[in-house]
Amino acid sequence: MNAGAAKAKILLGGRWTAFSTLMTALAGWDSDKAELIATTHAAWNDLLAAGETITDAAVIARFYDWSHEKAKFAETAIKGAMGTLRSLGLEPTGGGPLFVGAGEARLFGSPA
Repeated sequence: MNAGAAKAKILLGGRWTAFSTLMTALAGWDSDKAELIATTHAAWNDLLAAGETITDAAVIARFYDWSHEKAKFAETAIKGAMGTLRSLGLEPTGGGPLFVGAGEARLFGSPA
């Protein structure tokens, strides 16, 4: 283990195993998978922060509200992303920064 990894292990303490699991999972993700997981987490987190009841349908609807570009992901993929987040111990808590701008024109694209 190099010096940076050794220091990270000390800093993470009891969370080292979870961090290591996450890094192992991330190594196999392409940009679409990362986008899917990140957007699912953010959509789910925003619903929790708003005090909404969490259902697959609610998370999927919030996911698609972000932009028309999210339609490239199937509902089954979003449900799978929720399962991935659960299996990695990364279920959102409703804390952290909330996403602002969902549904706005050109949210992820460049101006025309």
